[in-house]
Amino acid sequence: MQALSLTSTQGSAITYVTAGVLSRCGRSSVADVSTAHPPGARPVLRLGPADVGARVVVRRRLADGALGDLLGELLRWDDDVVVRDRSGTEHVVARADVVAAKRVPPAPARR
Repeated sequence: MQALSLTSTQGSAITYVTAGVLSRCGRSSVADVSTAHPPGARPVLRLGPADVGARVVVRRRLADGALGDLLGELLRWDDDVVVRDRSGTEHVVARADVVAAKRVPPAPARR
């Protein structure tokens, strides 16, 4: 992946990110951003066993390699992470598949 930063005619910063090669006016000002996570998009893991019982969001890697989110009450945090969603379904995720996780505010009151 590569990124090219430019300035618009109004002075705003513009950044193009692409899997291909970028060039500008014959000279390259391209930064290689082929790291596991692009700048500013590093996963955050702020949960642990002390957060059991809290409302959380857990991002996990699915079998096909895509990412999916679980929102609900954290029931367990050890080798497996268990989250109960609002319908009462308990989702078990291997701790190794958790990419990011954090507490979230309580659900808004229903009207």
